[in-house]
Amino acid sequence: MRSTRQTGVATLAMSLILLLIATVITIGTSSAVTNEQRLSGTDSRSKEVHAAASGALQTSLQWLEENLEDVVWRNCESDDNCAVDELRVADTLPAIGDSSLATDAYGRTVAIHLLTDANPAEAHMPVVVRVSATATALSDSHISKTFTTEVMIGKTSIFGAASSDGTLTAFKAPPVLVESCMSNVNGNPEIHPEPSTGIAIGTTLGNTACINPGKFDLNGGSIQALGTPMTLSETVFGLAPDYDNAGNVIGASRAEAMLRQLEQREPERVYVIDLDNSNNPAGQPSYSLNGGKNGNWHTDLDDEDLRPYILFFTKEAGCPKINGGTVVWGLVFYEDANCSSPGWGSGTVYGSVAVSGSLSSFNANAEVHGLALDFGGSGDVDDGTKINTSFTNRHFSEIPGAWRDF
Repeated sequence: MRSTRQTGVATLAMSLILLLIATVITIGTSSAVTNEQRLSGTDSRSKEVHAAASGALQTSLQWLEENLEDVVWRNCESDDNCAVDELRVADTLPAIGDSSLATDAYGRTVAIHLLTDANPAEAHMPVVVRVSATATALSDSHISKTFTTEVMIGKTSIFGAASSDGTLTAFKAPPVLVESCMSNVNGNPEIHPEPSTGIAIGTTLGNTACINPGKFDLNGGSIQALGTPMTLSETVFGLAPDYDNAGNVIGASRAEAMLRQLEQREPERVYVIDLDNSNNPAGQPSYSLNGGKNGNWHTDLDDEDLRPYILFFTKEAGCPKINGGTVVWGLVFYEDANCSSPGWGSGTVYGSVAVSGSLSSFNANAEVHGLALDFGGSGDVDDGTKINTSFTNRHFSEIPGAWRDF
């Protein structure tokens, strides 16, 4: 009798091998997919917490810049984790709300620490503040991100004001400050530099090579250019003008808008000059701009109880001449950048004269005496003799290299 060959065992063995291979492939594929999903989720969470923390930092920086005058500092307590002083967050800094994004919601907190003395002994020394913003996932507290940067509040260039608390306390600029260049100066005008700087003429966008003082007697003063070029408006007021695509200023400038608000509060000390005086605030002493645009300014601004003044000639007013023996104690600002011959005559300014564009064909017998102008506005005491104002944008800047995201 012939034996029957058994083939089922081999078939079963091959089937098991194939099944094992398929299982391994399936497990490997699933693992790869799971890892990809995990990495994708991690990347998504990382981007979300990054965005939440970045937004909190930007919001807090904007708030700090806008509220420098109202910042309240207090001594650190044992749980504050700071070295000097800290902003009283609970009383002053508004809470920054949670950020709800695609994957999760993130709670956000901000800490603002003072790294220097709040009132430096030297007026030109800046105040340095560290701002930290943290975002933490509400459902996964281990997912957290902190952004940190430091800002400087105070003098930011060789021109401008020295401020320790965001208020304009001492405006110190060259006696004559032009935006671009200077040429064709005739007559016998004199510039007396401010003693502590020795600068007679400064330019904010030009360079010293394009400043030809001509007949100006600089009385030993120097000519200097701004270290970081910027527009005259931004240099003096911290407010750059708005331009259209052709480079023309759009409507009333931001500086004019800011000064008109200040003029409403301080009508006897702040003058924003147009042509018809239709915008004069109540309580402002009368004056006249003789001759219309590019006319003459004959009103003395020299009261010891009120000075220093701000005299701002809008683009509409052009560049009126300060002549006839007129004396102005303060800041004189010309917004029109197209004044070809703004000769004054015998006018005298104690402070600074700022001219937009280039100064050309000045043919006066004027005198400009450089002085640091004390506008006050610092502290709680207001004796009624200072201009309480703040040019905060001019004195607020992030310190290069201070930004951290770890």
